[in-house]
Amino acid sequence: VELPGPKITKDLAQDERILVEIDRPQFNQLAEKGTLASYRRAVETGHIKANGDSNVVKLIVQVVERQEERAKLRKVH
Repeated sequence: VELPGPKITKDLAQDERILVEIDRPQFNQLAEKGTLASYRRAVETGHIKANGDSNVVKLIVQVVERQEERAKLRKVH
């Protein structure tokens, strides 16, 4: 996926920093009905794999964790 866009191709970009792999059926299901929790489960069960720059992977994890914390705070209020 190339941003801004999105532009989606199957080819690898020359400047890619992270590669995310997911099967088409799983992608279609998550794209249609996915929640943050369902994406997390897909990563934890190996349906989504991300490889590449460890700093980018860490950043993604931090963003997801912060969003989950925000969602918990909204439910409390």
